[in-house]
Amino acid sequence: MNLIWGVATVALATLLLSLAWRAHRGGDDRRAILAILAAGLVLRLYAGADLFLHTWDERYHALVARHLLAHPATPTLYEQPVLPYDYRDWRSNHIWLHKPPLALWLMAAGLWLGRAVVGMQGGELAMRLPGLLLSVAAIYFTYRIGAHLCDRRVGLLAAFFHATNGYLLQLPGGRAPVDHVDNDLIFFVELGIFLSVLYLESGRRSLLPAVPAIGASVGLAVLTKWLPGLLAVPVFAALAWGRERPRRIALDLAVICLAGAALALPWQIYTRLAFPREAVWESAYNLRHLFVPVEGLGGSPLFYFDHMARYFGELVYLPLAWFLVKLVRERQPILLRLGVWLLLPYAAFSLAATKMAGYVMPAAPALFLVEALFWLWLLDQDPLPWPPWRRGLRWAALALLVVLPLRYTVERLKLSPGYDRNPPWVRAMRQLPSRLGPGKVVLLNVDRPLEVMFYTPYIAYRKLATPEQIARLRRDGFRVIAFDDGHLPPGLRTIPGLEVMPGPIPPSPLNDGTGPRLPKPDGSDSPLAGMTHDFTGAASPSSSTSQ
Repeated sequence: MNLIWGVATVALATLLLSLAWRAHRGGDDRRAILAILAAGLVLRLYAGADLFLHTWDERYHALVARHLLAHPATPTLYEQPVLPYDYRDWRSNHIWLHKPPLALWLMAAGLWLGRAVVGMQGGELAMRLPGLLLSVAAIYFTYRIGAHLCDRRVGLLAAFFHATNGYLLQLPGGRAPVDHVDNDLIFFVELGIFLSVLYLESGRRSLLPAVPAIGASVGLAVLTKWLPGLLAVPVFAALAWGRERPRRIALDLAVICLAGAALALPWQIYTRLAFPREAVWESAYNLRHLFVPVEGLGGSPLFYFDHMARYFGELVYLPLAWFLVKLVRERQPILLRLGVWLLLPYAAFSLAATKMAGYVMPAAPALFLVEALFWLWLLDQDPLPWPPWRRGLRWAALALLVVLPLRYTVERLKLSPGYDRNPPWVRAMRQLPSRLGPGKVVLLNVDRPLEVMFYTPYIAYRKLATPEQIARLRRDGFRVIAFDDGHLPPGLRTIPGLEVMPGPIPPSPLNDGTGPRLPKPDGSDSPLAGMTHDFTGAASPSSSTSQ
C-alpha cells in the first residue's frame, strides 16, 4: 500500500505541476502558483502520514507537546520522573528547555484539534498538521518575494524548487533532525522577509502596522529556535539599504527589535525565574555549539558547501558560482540583498563547531531564487551562434538543474513497498493500555520509552531500577513491570513487588528508514559526552543526578 499511495502521490503532484506550467504559459500565474502550492501540500501530506514517531527528534518534541496540553507554561519530557535523572540531559530529564516553546505549542494545538474535533487517539497526523500548513505557506512566500524582487517567472520557478525540495518536505513530517522546529523557523524567518519586501515595495512611510508585524515575525522566529530567528533583521537592513535614508532604516530596525523583544523576552525571563537551573544550563549549552561539536555533530568549515549537492542537486554549484561572480562584478542591488539572506547563515554556521544540515535551511528560499535566476538566465541565452556541443551542454544543464534535486525528493518520499508506515512495534504500544489496564504503572527495560509515554498513560524507562527504588515505587502505589527481552538479570526476577512480563513490544529496526537510531552504543552522541562542568558555576561529574 505504501508503494501504491506513493505512486499515486507522485502522479498527482506531477499532474498539478504540469497544470501550473500550462497556466503560466497561458498567462494565468495565479492558477500556476495555486497548482504549485497544491503539489507541495500533496507531497508533504504523504511524507507526514507515518503512523509512528521518528527517532530524530520527533519523539522528544511530540512527548513534550503532549504534556503541554495539560500545562502550556511548563514543558516537560518525563512528566513524573520517578527515578533519578540528570537535569542537563535533554534526552531523559524533567523540565525540557532544549528548544523554545512555539513549535511545541503548535504541535500541541494540532494534538488538541485531532483529539477534540476529530477524535484521533494517536494523533501523529494531527500533530504534524500545523507544520505542514506552515511549510506550504512558506512556498507562497518564496513566490511572492521572487515576484517582487525579480519577476513572476523567477517567483514561480523558485516556488517549484521550494515545493519539491526533498529535505524541506521531510521536516514537517518529522522525518529529518529537528523536524518541526526547523520547519517552523523557516516559515517565520521567511514571513519576516516577505513582510519586509511588501513594506519596502509599497512605498508607504507609516510604521504601523507593517514594521511591528515584521518585528513580531522575528520574535516568533526566536521563540521557535533562539538566535537563528534573527535572520530577517539583517535581511531587512539589506532590503532597505539604498531605498530609505539611514535614519529611517535605523528607526525601522529599532521598532522591529522592540516588537521582537516584546514577544521573545517574556519566555526567557519566565524560564529564568521558574526553572533557573535548567535555563542557565541550556543557555550555556546553546553557546557551546559554537565552540565544541556537541553530540558528535562536527565537521570541517566546508561541511555545508560539501553537503549542498545532497539537498539541492549536484549542479547547485553552477548557479551558486554564477551568482557569486555576478555579485562581485556587478553588485546589483537584488544580488546584494539575496547575498545577505543566503550567505550570512552559511558563513555563520560554517564557523560554528557543531554542524547539522538544518542549521542553514532558513537560507534555502534565497538559494531557490538564485537557482531560478540562473536557470532563466541560461534559458534566455541566444544559442544560435553557439556550436552544437555548447547548445547540448546548455540543454543538459537546464534539464539536470531540475531533475537531479527531484531524484533526492523521490528518495526521501520513501516509496518502497518495504517501508512500513504503521509498524508492529507502534501497534503493540497502542494496545498496552488494554493489556495492562488503568492505574499508576512504571515500565522498565523498554526499548522505546518516549514513544510508550506518548501512546500510553504510563511512565517508561529504558533502564532498570534498583531493588530499593522498586520498593519505594511500590510504597508510592505504583505497579512496577519489567519487560523481559531475554536479558534480564536473574536476581531482578526475584525482587518482591516487581512484575516480569515477556516483552509485549516487537523489536524495532535500528533504522526506521529516515535516519539513524539514537542513542549510539558508545555514548559519543550524548549531550554530556566529555562533560566535566555544568556551566552554572559549579563543577559536577557527568553522572550527577537529581531527584
